[in-house]
Amino acid sequence: MRVDPHTEKVKLFPLPIGTGYANLNTTTFDRNGTLWFTGQSGIYGRLVPSTCNREVFKALRGIGPYGISRTPDGTLYFASLAGSDVGRIDLQTG
Repeated sequence: MRVDPHTEKVKLFPLPIGTGYANLNTTTFDRNGTLWFTGQSGIYGRLVPSTCNREVFKALRGIGPYGISRTPDGTLYFASLAGSDVGRIDLQTG
């Protein structure tokens, strides 16, 4: 969701059709301004604000992706609560 502070107009960015219940949780931006997010139902994804392009990926180990963060060198990682693992995201391919 994006809110224009001058007009208070709200723009929604729904997930692609077929994503299902995502249980979205945390977000972070990469160095290019792409918004990355996690969903505890077993997904993570990205939204490119300049193009409104949205992509959703299935976490390799299933349900649980929760926290997501960018390191100082620009690498993105997410943590899975249910899977007790950490995943590194390839920024080019997802």
